[in-house]
Amino acid sequence: MAFGFGFNKQKVLSAAEKFVQQGKLPNAITEYEKVLKADPKDLTVMNTVGDLYSRLGNSEKALECFKSVGDAYASQGFTVKAIAMYKKLSKLKASLECALRLAELIAEAGVPDGVVNVVPTSQPGPVTAAMLADPRVRKLSFTGSTEVGRILLREAADTVVNCSMELGGNAPFLVLEDADIDAAIDGAFLAKMRNGGEACTAANRFYVHDKVAAEFARSRWAKQTARLFYPSQRLLGLLELAQGVLAIQTAQ
Repeated sequence: MAFGFGFNKQKVLSAAEKFVQQGKLPNAITEYEKVLKADPKDLTVMNTVGDLYSRLGNSEKALECFKSVGDAYASQGFTVKAIAMYKKLSKLKASLECALRLAELIAEAGVPDGVVNVVPTSQPGPVTAAMLADPRVRKLSFTGSTEVGRILLREAADTVVNCSMELGGNAPFLVLEDADIDAAIDGAFLAKMRNGGEACTAANRFYVHDKVAAEFARSRWAKQTARLFYPSQRLLGLLELAQGVLAIQTAQ
């Protein structure tokens, strides 16, 4: 790596982190990109920039960053890290390319052939029905809508396939009248941000009793969280956003 005369990487990183804490994500990106210009191989910073672009809703830029990081890890032999990056890619924008690349990386990691299979199709219903009709299939796991889950359960019943279903719902977080507000805030952080927010059970809605709604919404940590992760939106309570990404709904 080569840094220009007078370039202080740590100082620039500190400035970028401060902007993130203040909710000024575009400013943070500008600072982080100064580091990348001086050191294009800093994959940690590139991944961070991708996360920030994702929060700002710039999917194309985020995808570009994550793909660069994933490909770099793969070329360096860090297959597990590459798999993690392609998982982020697939969550941001599901595509056949991502699924196939994930399968390749899993094979490179040493998983035997046939353990993980990707079956591309434009007709998922008939293909899945044919699989479930095969007596060799012994397990079905599905995360999705209740409507599709019912169809799969009916089809799996003929061959008595063991099923695991995670259906419907929208992960509500409840704060009742007698709640310890400090503990509730800690719980809200854990419920929403575990695993960096990449959890299918992460809370997406907050229902707060009207008698404690004001106290909950005005907490210092609640305001800081909303500014940090959604700086472009108007703050209304804990994570209530103009576009309804997350919202406190007062329980009656």
